Amino acid sequence: MPAKAGIHYNSAIINLSMSKYLKIFLLILVATTASVKTTHAATEFLTSWKANVFVDSQYAGKILPVKGSKVDLAFEILENGKPADISKNEVAWFRNGSKFDSGLGKRIATLNLPTLSSSESVTIKIVVRQYKGADIEKFITLPIASPEVVISSPYPLNVIPVGLNTFKPLFYFWNTANANNLLVSCVGGNEEAQELKGSNLLQLSIPSGATNTQVNLSMRAKNPEREFENAGAAINLRVK
Repeated sequence: MPAKAGIHYNSAIINLSMSKYLKIFLLILVATTASVKTTHAATEFLTSWKANVFVDSQYAGKILPVKGSKVDLAFEILENGKPADISKNEVAWFRNGSKFDSGLGKRIATLNLPTLSSSESVTIKIVVRQYKGADIEKFITLPIASPEVVISSPYPLNVIPVGLNTFKPLFYFWNTANANNLLVSCVGGNEEAQELKGSNLLQLSIPSGATNTQVNLSMRAKNPEREFENAGAAINLRVK
């Protein structure tokens, strides 16, 4: 039967065209999705915090807050690597769900941790109101440490000689500006307890007849400005 006059449709060409347009559509969809992800990734919410507590100068880790300490908090929103202008945005700061600070463009806040608490961590939430038309939030978890004291021994394997031996107390995570503010009670062997300040060295005198014996050196430290802030340490020594 002869074909009718007019346009002749080639099914192969139609299928090829549909396949081409489908690929173009998929490419556009992928490109759009990538663009959304790129835009999302361009906004960064950076946070930082610093606990105002005392640690020995030898400590190289993150300084953790303790009960009753102050923590300085800060954040920055970056858009394509540059600080965003949030001077007209209300910022609210929350500790475990309770607001403790707020204000326009308030990037910095100070948190006073409760003195009496059994929590091992604190959750901080920062809310920036109506940033680009919507509220954005950021959560920070602050681990809560306990005051610690360590007896630093310069003697290998804690083997000490007869005579006067000296040890250094090391303090970590205390609500004070200086170790000298801490009070230390130290006792070793049959000696009477020594009452010292935190910056003093611990001295242990071993008589000549005590060779080949075991001696326990113990220490208790407390913060006179914080009733519940104290810690202890002990080491076993062998007299050669």
